[in-house]
Amino acid sequence: MEKTKQIILVDVSIKIEAIKEFLTDNPTTKIISFDYESHRTLTNEGISHDISENFLKENNFDDIQKKIYEKVKWYDEKIIEKYLIYQGINLGKLVHDETHIFLVSLFKKFYEILNIYRTHSDYSFITSYELHKLISILTNSVTKINSSEQIWKVGEDAYMKIGSRNSNLFVQRSFYQNIKKILNIFLHINFKTDKRIINDEDSTLFVEFDPLRFDDFILESKKFHTNKIFFGRRRPPVLNLKSFQLLKKTNSKIITPFSLKTGEFFRDKNQILETKNKIKMLWGEEDFFNLFFTIDKISIWSIIKPYFMELFENRLDYILDEIEFVNRMFHECKFNRILLLSEIGFSEQIIEHFAKKSNIPTILLQHGCYYETSQKGLVIDSQGVFPYISDKFIAWGNSTKQNAVSYGMIPENKIETLGCIRFDNLQLKNSDNNDYVLFAITGPEPEFVHGLSTKNIENYVDVIEKICDTVNKMGKKLVIKLHPSPDALNVKDIVHKIDSSINVITNGDIGELIPNCSALIVLELTTSIIEAQLHHKPVILVETINYDSLLGRPEVLTSKSVDIVLPNTLESILKKLSDNDEFKNKSIQKYQNFIKNYVTNIGTACNKTWSFIMGK
Repeated sequence: MEKTKQIILVDVSIKIEAIKEFLTDNPTTKIISFDYESHRTLTNEGISHDISENFLKENNFDDIQKKIYEKVKWYDEKIIEKYLIYQGINLGKLVHDETHIFLVSLFKKFYEILNIYRTHSDYSFITSYELHKLISILTNSVTKINSSEQIWKVGEDAYMKIGSRNSNLFVQRSFYQNIKKILNIFLHINFKTDKRIINDEDSTLFVEFDPLRFDDFILESKKFHTNKIFFGRRRPPVLNLKSFQLLKKTNSKIITPFSLKTGEFFRDKNQILETKNKIKMLWGEEDFFNLFFTIDKISIWSIIKPYFMELFENRLDYILDEIEFVNRMFHECKFNRILLLSEIGFSEQIIEHFAKKSNIPTILLQHGCYYETSQKGLVIDSQGVFPYISDKFIAWGNSTKQNAVSYGMIPENKIETLGCIRFDNLQLKNSDNNDYVLFAITGPEPEFVHGLSTKNIENYVDVIEKICDTVNKMGKKLVIKLHPSPDALNVKDIVHKIDSSINVITNGDIGELIPNCSALIVLELTTSIIEAQLHHKPVILVETINYDSLLGRPEVLTSKSVDIVLPNTLESILKKLSDNDEFKNKSIQKYQNFIKNYVTNIGTACNKTWSFIMGK
């Protein structure tokens, strides 16, 4: 009798020993990896395999991404919304970011599995715990191999930056909340908010600001009569000595739970019980969910449901507490204006809701470079960078203003082009030192299907190796700055295989490194490009992952103010910048012309912004 044809579907949860043991008795079994980590492990062990994305077409990536942007807004559907409203706030929208990241991974894997099954329907499958759930929708010819039970997590971990050098620390959310309680006591003692003063005098509320990133702006406030009140629930405003000193120097205050009265605005137990019952009833809308979460006429709701239920069960009390905390704050404190950096963040959504109810103006500040393109479409409102809710938007320059009007459909009278409050003193810090080439590494974006692609990540790592090798062979000193995000790809081990002396910096602000570099190398759009150009530093973008079909090319890259090269032409550009003064000066001139339109009021942005928000 012919032996059954088999395929092992491998992800990072499966131990390599289990695969080797299975192959001993089944050497002809096909193997397909579903992530970069498992692909790398199999390759290192010399085990022949295919990768899951080979079963997708190139345009499938964009199609999947667009589908995700549609489905992540499940909470807006009329039949569902009624279950999710608490104090006028849609609870589903508050966890938008977490569900988005989850759906990116899930949708990519299911589309791959669907195509694998359709091309190998006569095979039986051996899978991990998680992949078993997906393929079981399609076939019963599937068994589990020894693996970790759960790798997909929704709303589980928290992320903190602690210390003077912004060290990254990952902790369980519950532990993080306990740390915050202790920290809030310290903050209350040192930055106690006097509600009488807030209510009697002019006050400005800063929502989720890192004071050290906006130190010039905060210091400039001393010229204007307003109380500076910081609200930071994701990241407390003070986590190191510098931020402590800055807020003390500027007589700033911090809102903590201890700042507010208790009792009168405690959660209504009946209302809480009613909300929890509504959430339980929500999961009974099986017909809607099965239809809504359908791919090629196949419902994947049975896969999504446990994770959605876990998210709300784990977070519901915390979410309701945060809403009531902000509700109490607006009852007890009067603010003249509120400053925000995003509209989609958890805290920001709650703040804006109660600000609207209280008729307090909200002002959204541009805080980075955006993909301000016609192609971006669904991505724009997902990232909360344009003022769909806020009363005003302070843009860096005319470029962002024009794009916000054209592509974001924002009324022109909502937008003020006042410059970037982070860049005012950059030119004062310029240095003629050219000690090293600075390489800024940001990892592949997990919010995009493209960022989870094994081929893209493999190419990403390959490009990093080539850049390090090129700079090293040229005899130039290389400094690498890794992005502080927890999703960033840590390539320290890869870099040190090339040269252990290469300085890889994981902590701190890249702005401290830019003034003394001879050139900045980047892999994708980043605000560091603008910062380097303001320091008169050449910027080289080495192409890796191509998001053009989904996001288009922003003006920062189409302006020709950045040298866009392939890895094999990097050495030539670096030599020209180093040896040819005419070439270097022309390069600087190109981006100086671009900067004039992209960032206005350099050196006076802080003053002009304060003058505007204070009505001066």
